[in-house]
Parts: sequence; structure tokens; C-alpha cells
Amino acid sequence: MPNPRVAHCVFCDDIRLERGNKISFMGVYTFDLATNVAFPVTLPKLAITVWVIADISDRPSKLEITVLLPDGKELLRAEVPDSSTPSYPDFMLGSAERVILTSSFSLVPVVLPCEGTLEVWIETEREKLRAGRLWVHQIDMPEPTTQPSIA
Repeated sequence: MPNPRVAHCVFCDDIRLERGNKISFMGVYTFDLATNVAFPVTLPKLAITVWVIADISDRPSKLEITVLLPDGKELLRAEVPDSSTPSYPDFMLGSAERVILTSSFSLVPVVLPCEGTLEVWIETEREKLRAGRLWVHQIDMPEPTTQPSIA
């Protein structure tokens, strides 16, 4: 019996491809996105990278990504084409037992209608996996205080 498949994601402001086939994540959100502006809030850009980890012998034949807004409405539904997932040469697999499939995308602009949880789901040919959640909420910012200047 294969090991369970696992999905993860990173939410950030931007994803950049660097020299040497490196990827840089700019402005990574850890567990929340806090705003001091009233909802709805418009983000100029939201970037997401997802990973699906599976046994080599149990590689998903279908990957569909769904991003849900805090109000439950779909922000994105996209199928990852099979051609975009890498085929690893035998010498790279060696004694590996798992394969990692990844996909990155940027959404421009993103309107967050209310507080709540932004969710990323991955649907395969047999299951639905939650890749991640981001808590979106408003925070109160203290009023700026003026300090007496020293002359």
C-alpha cells in the first residue's frame, strides 16, 4: 500500500526565478495576513507555490489547484498540465521513494472580501488534499503620537 500523499504551500508577495534555477520567495506570510485597512482589501499581487509529495509508484495522474477566498468563493481553479510536472532521470531518483511535484502562480490583483481563511486545495484523481491556509484579518493600528522635538 502506498504512503499517503501530502500537499503543502507557501503564500507570499512574489516568486522570482534566479540564476542557477533557484527560486526566491519575497514577503512570505507565515500563518496570517494582517491588514490595517477595512475590508474589502485589494492586494496588488499574491503568489502561491504548492508541493505534492507522493510515492514514485503512486504519482498523481491529475492535479487541480483550487484557491478559496475567506467568503468561500473560488479565486482560482486550475489544472496543472502533466507536461509541467518533471520527469526525473533515473540517475536522480537513485534510492528515492517519493517524488515532489510543484507548481507556482501569481494572482494579480486579489480582492479579499472579508476576514477569514484563504485556503488552497489540491484535487487528484482519487482525493482532495488541503495544501495550506492563511488567516486574513484586520488589526487596529494605534494612532500616531507626536513626540516633542528636541532643539
